[in-house]
Amino acid sequence: MGWVFPASDSEEPGAEPNPLNGAKSIRERYELDSTNYSGKIHSSSSSG
Repeated sequence: MGWVFPASDSEEPGAEPNPLNGAKSIRERYELDSTNYSGKIHSSSSSG
């Protein structure tokens, strides 16, 4: 499923549920925002 949003404010300290459209994961957010997108969905991380 990949990166998911917490279900509540208390589920993961410092993380918040998705307030804009209730998406439960980054994948679901991409699909809601761009219905024509057909590529892979992944997150990148960087250290600095």
